[in-house]
This record gives sequence, structure tokens and C-alpha cells, in this order.
Amino acid sequence: MAFAYQWADQGVVMYSNIVVPLDGSENSERALSHVAELAKATGGRVHLVQVITQSEEMQLMSGAESSFAASAQYQEMADQLVASRIEQAEAYLAEVRGRLEADGTSVASAVMEGQAAEKIVDYAASENADLIVMGTRGQGGIQRFLLGSVTDRVLRSARIPVLAIPPGD
Repeated sequence: MAFAYQWADQGVVMYSNIVVPLDGSENSERALSHVAELAKATGGRVHLVQVITQSEEMQLMSGAESSFAASAQYQEMADQLVASRIEQAEAYLAEVRGRLEADGTSVASAVMEGQAAEKIVDYAASENADLIVMGTRGQGGIQRFLLGSVTDRVLRSARIPVLAIPPGD
């Protein structure tokens, strides 16, 4: 059974490249069961992505002394922390990739640095993705207003469908 939908003006659309942003949380991994079934049904490829932001490192550096030697030392520490986080992200995605591939799903993975929503949308465009599937944290009210939501930003800027999987699904 092929999974497809039809828009009146575009004909039948198949999901052949599906991007799944993961951050290691249970909420983000909720998307995996949906994606695995969808990819099997369409013969599509799943692209697992994780984005490393530098917010923690920048906070570390902003507290540094103003001397050049101290700034260089803090920059080196920040670079080491980013490298460690990238290594952890690659290991995590490899583990998830292995689970999906063992079930017969075609999978690619990528770790990127930068602003999460922007990188997710850019990656999807570069891979000619036709769907982004992501778990949400279910934040609401003032917390969501103050902290923002990667899912919200992806929904607003992506030019392809975005399937948001809520907590508890």
C-alpha cells in the first residue's frame, strides 16, 4: 500500500525524502515510529538531523575576562565543548540510524551547527525533502512565548509540509 495524498492542483504526492530533527529527547523520538511506517509505505529515505547550537558556549565566553589570553583560553574551551557535543550527536544518530536500518528503512544522518530551525529548513531544502516530521515538547503559554519553539519556527519558514507529533502520541 503506497502512502500518498492528492492536492487538486498538483496531482499525487509521494513522500520520498523525510527529514526528522532529533535532539535526543523522548519527545523528539516520538516522530520515529510515524516516520518508519511512512518510509516503509512509500519506499522513502529518512534523514535524521541534529543541530548543535552554541548558546551554552557563548555564555561561557561572555563571562571571560577581557584579556586576550583569557579570551583565547575560553574560545578553546568552547571549541572543545562543541566538538564533544558533535561527537555525542554523531554517536546518537548512528545508534538511531542502526535501529531504523535494521527494520529495513533507508536512512541518512547529519549533524550541523547553528540555529536549529534555520538549519533544519535549510537541510530539508538541500536534500529536496518533501516532509519534515518532528516531535514537540507541548510547551504552552508564557513558557512558549519566552523560549520560542523550534517547531513553530520550522512551521513558519518551511516550504514543505511539517508533521508535528505532540507529546503522548
